[in-house]
Amino acid sequence: MKKLDKNLIKSSGGFQSIRLVPDGESIISTGAKDIGIVNANVKTNNPPIPYEYTLTFRNNKGWGFTFKDESNDTYYCSTFRNANHTIWYNSNKPIMIGVK
Repeated sequence: MKKLDKNLIKSSGGFQSIRLVPDGESIISTGAKDIGIVNANVKTNNPPIPYEYTLTFRNNKGWGFTFKDESNDTYYCSTFRNANHTIWYNSNKPIMIGVK
């Protein structure tokens, strides 16, 4: 298991820290787990039409989540049930860094 960087653990603007790199690492802070994120990852779509990236996550509580990428763009998903959920998106800085 990877050790979390102290900077990753801090929350900002109500967002809990995560680091979801497309086709790479997926780090979920304790704060993100506490609000209901069980697991999450980002994949690059090939071909990238109409969206370049797919964020997939599973929750075990909560009614909706807003994810934030490195460009501070936000993406909301309503979660009326505890299950796997998907957000398709485009971004110049696609690494997800926060969730609330």
